[in-house]
Amino acid sequence: MLLVTGMPGSGKSVFASVAASLGFEVFSMGDVVREFAQRAGITEAAEVNVFADRERKDHGPDVWAIRTAERIAESGARRVVVDGVRSRFEAEVFERVLGKRAVVVAIVAPRMERYRRILGRGRVDDPESIMELQSRDWREISWGVAELIALADYYIVNDEDLDSFMEKSKKKLREILEREAPAGAE
Repeated sequence: MLLVTGMPGSGKSVFASVAASLGFEVFSMGDVVREFAQRAGITEAAEVNVFADRERKDHGPDVWAIRTAERIAESGARRVVVDGVRSRFEAEVFERVLGKRAVVVAIVAPRMERYRRILGRGRVDDPESIMELQSRDWREISWGVAELIALADYYIVNDEDLDSFMEKSKKKLREILEREAPAGAE
């Protein structure tokens, strides 16, 4: 089981799509958050983030990991990538709930490059200004993403064009499969 972490806009979803092309089933924590928010009638970016924070306060800091892990367990998926893990507490949930060793992959990218990507991608919960982006970074750091990045098993630097990053991702995934089997493959 691979857990993908990184700051917003670092390339986590691109890495996950490359993993999917290699046969992994991808589960996005952000998609789970957006789905629950939509069920609650929330669609505005700032409101989705407030909703995610409120759920963490009401149900614990690992609520989104628990909800995502439950989906994975229900699916019966064996080769799993979880996109968007934000803390070591969330990482521990996946290991505990699914009973598998987690391999953490951190995607890192320069701050201004991340901001440029986010401003261009148009997700419903994406900030629309540099100030909002900085605020989002600090919020995610407060959740524990920096600590998880520091503790990652593998790193990929995403500071080139998309094709180069996809190739780096494919190479790193093959390396992980060779080194970590069965942990990374199961």
